[in-house]
Amino acid sequence: MHYIADLLARSYPTIPLGKQVKLLDIGTGANLIYPIIASQSYGWQVYGSDIDPVAVKVAKTIVASNPSLQQLVHIVQQTGNTIFSGIIQHQQQFHLTMCNPPFYASAAEAEAASSRKWINLGKEQQGGARNFAGQQHELWCAGGELAFISQMIRESALFKQQVCWFTTLVSQHKHIKPLRKLLNSVGAVQTDVIEMRQGQKVSRTLAWSFLTFSQQQQWPTI
Repeated sequence: MHYIADLLARSYPTIPLGKQVKLLDIGTGANLIYPIIASQSYGWQVYGSDIDPVAVKVAKTIVASNPSLQQLVHIVQQTGNTIFSGIIQHQQQFHLTMCNPPFYASAAEAEAASSRKWINLGKEQQGGARNFAGQQHELWCAGGELAFISQMIRESALFKQQVCWFTTLVSQHKHIKPLRKLLNSVGAVQTDVIEMRQGQKVSRTLAWSFLTFSQQQQWPTI
């Protein structure tokens, strides 16, 4: 969250604060952790979307139970197989979008990755337990991370005048090259890879925009 806040600061004199700044969190989940951080740390107005009706119901309950979230966090049910379509409305604008996409292509791939991580940690896997949490739709999808983010990039071109920066986490470094190639093909004029490290875990955020730096400085006015 704080890394993409720094990214937005490139387009403004400093990190912009307040509810006039709008963030879209794709796959927000039941605990809506990113909308909570964004709204409470920066005062941003956050829209969180999810395909899971149970997650949406729980997230709405959290918002309704917390007055500090009620005016800043909005939960939206995604009903189709699209990512942005059906969520970003006509003439609606966002300063940022973000996503923690499904990493794996299948349950078997997720379990194999978990086993490798237990081995790397020098521990035995306990009762088939994964060393990471998440619901099925949050962990794997057909085609895995590369397919999901590729769909996101293609759809983003449909909303290139409505979003300042699109961003997504990318778990596997090998996916960066084909994703950047795809970004070039759909006409993104700015791209960046933001490296992040927490202990032994290394991840990265892929960011792109269809707006030039000068266009971003003037759009939308804060």
